[in-house]
Amino acid sequence: MSKKLIFSLLLIVILAVAIISAPELINYFSRKEPTAIIGSKQITIEIAKTPDQLKKGLSDRNSLGKNRGMLFQYPDYVFQGFWMKGMRFPIDIIWIKDNVIVGAQQNVPVGITEPLPVYYPPEPVNNILEVNAGFVTKNNIKAGDRVDFKNIE
Repeated sequence: MSKKLIFSLLLIVILAVAIISAPELINYFSRKEPTAIIGSKQITIEIAKTPDQLKKGLSDRNSLGKNRGMLFQYPDYVFQGFWMKGMRFPIDIIWIKDNVIVGAQQNVPVGITEPLPVYYPPEPVNNILEVNAGFVTKNNIKAGDRVDFKNIE
């Protein structure tokens, strides 16, 4: 076989693989990060769903990026308390029921003395969003505001 023929066959195989793989590659590279949108503010979020993720949350991290947060998702309504065990930075906790904010605990300090305070929502909720301290005030977020979630599986 000539080099031209081998090169042509190799090129055809590569193109065939690329065409077959194209939808998967497009999905992979166009995948968007999960976000929460409150008014005009968009927050890139990590999602805590599993028992381990829900228990650990943001503990043992040094910081949370700007306009980033962690969403705690529950399959049902919960009256879940939160504490600052293992936290290294203060946060705001936003309590959400059916995509509507029902309250927020602002500037929750790092827990340094035992027993650690526990923070509860004003009513049972199905989503809880943790963001950097000061986020709620800076963005004028209040009870009654709608939260839209995008790219959440």
